[in-house]
This record gives sequence, C-alpha cells and structure tokens, in this order.
Amino acid sequence: MLGDIRTAWQADKDQGGYEKLVSAWQQPSSVYPEKDLWEEDMQNLQTIEQSIQQQFDTLNQDTEFLLKEGYRINKIVQSMRSLNVMKSEKRRISAKKTGRGLGDHYAGLA
Repeated sequence: MLGDIRTAWQADKDQGGYEKLVSAWQQPSSVYPEKDLWEEDMQNLQTIEQSIQQQFDTLNQDTEFLLKEGYRINKIVQSMRSLNVMKSEKRRISAKKTGRGLGDHYAGLA
C-alpha cells in the first residue's frame, strides 16, 4: 500500500509538478466518497504507521523475552558447570612427611 501511494504521488508530480499532485489530492476518493484522495492517503498512512508500530512492539517484546531466557539458561549452565569443578585445597607439605607415609604403606604390602 505504501508503495502504491508513493508511486501515485511521484507519477502526479512528474506529470504536472506540485500543481498536478495537489489537484489529484483534491479529487474525490473512489473508496471513501465523502473524502478526497488526500484524506484517503492520510488514513492509509496512519494504518501503515499503526501496523509498523505494532510489529515493532512485538519485536521488542520478543527480543526482551529471548534476552531473559538467554540469561536464565546461561545461569543454569553456569550452575551445572560449577557442579563439575573439582574443589581442592592447595598447601605445602614436606617431602619427608610424604615419604614416611609411603614407606609404611609399602611395608604393609610385602
């Protein structure tokens, strides 16, 4: 519809300048006999604007939903990863203490 309006306006202007364009707008509408073409075009443009706004609002809502779900899924995945991580404590120990324990262990195997 928007393309039709633009094409008609361009054709009228190309054929007779702004005078022809304004004259065409003043003609009665074939769709709404009580209105002229200008009013019909304005009503059509308003309908297009409302449709685009509605589509934008839907896109915005869908994007917000996807972001929230992405954050939620990321949180779940990170929680699952933390369950897999081996926890250990780092500390220094003497090699002599370690060796003594091994000697007792191997003595029991003989």
